[in-house]
Amino acid sequence: FLYIILIIFSRLYLGVHYVSDLVAGAALGYLTGYFFLYLQTKYKAIDWFIHHVKDKLELRRQIAHFVMGITIVLLLKYGILNIPIITAVIVVGGLISIISRFIKVPLVYPILRFFERPKEMKLFPGKGAFFFALGTLVVLHLYEINIAMASIVIMAVGDSITTIIGTYFGRLKNPLNPEKHLEGTVLAIFASTIAAFYIVDFHQAFLAST
Repeated sequence: FLYIILIIFSRLYLGVHYVSDLVAGAALGYLTGYFFLYLQTKYKAIDWFIHHVKDKLELRRQIAHFVMGITIVLLLKYGILNIPIITAVIVVGGLISIISRFIKVPLVYPILRFFERPKEMKLFPGKGAFFFALGTLVVLHLYEINIAMASIVIMAVGDSITTIIGTYFGRLKNPLNPEKHLEGTVLAIFASTIAAFYIVDFHQAFLAST
């Protein structure tokens, strides 16, 4: 409690935030925490999630997809990642992928087994990660950095959420694609917009996400 008070005081004293910022942040933090505690208490949501992560390959893949995209954007934002490094990663990753078709590479093989589809293990191990990195390189060449980062984060967040929500919670079929669900699409647009809004204007984030 003392630590919280000191943080609040420091934000105001240093002029970093207004009182309204602190109130809104505290309310959002409390509601978010309460929401997840409610889900866990009533529905054992965390237990369900961990169980499915262990048992469901596609869920693991989507989580990896999400984490990879967010990580790339953060590394780009802070100047840790750039075009030459991504190019080197693609080249090295491609070589490892080729070798992995014939040899169980230490450290790499267990990761591939955990995330890769059995079919791809024989044809193109690490295919998803390889093309994600390649797509990142393409958008960095085509667009200025903010547009490129927004594109990456929308793809990572939107694609993952629409698959996870649609697969496990979807009930309403998408009239444009009966294999998809509207719940996943709507939530993916919302989440992608919020994520991209940290990088570009709201209308750009919303239109690109949609």
